[in-house]
Amino acid sequence: MARALARLQSEAMQPSLFEEIQEETELNVQEIEEQRAVLRQDVERTRELLTKEQDHRLKVLLPKRFSLLEGSQGVRVLPLALTYLIPATAEDLH
Repeated sequence: MARALARLQSEAMQPSLFEEIQEETELNVQEIEEQRAVLRQDVERTRELLTKEQDHRLKVLLPKRFSLLEGSQGVRVLPLALTYLIPATAEDLH
């Protein structure tokens, strides 16, 4: 995008035979500059979100996880499911 912008800007500085070509080149330069501005804003927003998420994980989530280990009972493990095994009868085998 930067290369295309540099090329179009150099073309815009050169006089052209037809005014329409000059206007089109200037319009293309403006469109690329607008696209770059949108991308720059998107990068900044993404960077801010990632920084906030990193801070949240480091300052909130991890301390809470490690504070569980410091309790008097520690971490308790509870079963998630039970399995019942019922022996087959003679009727089930036929």
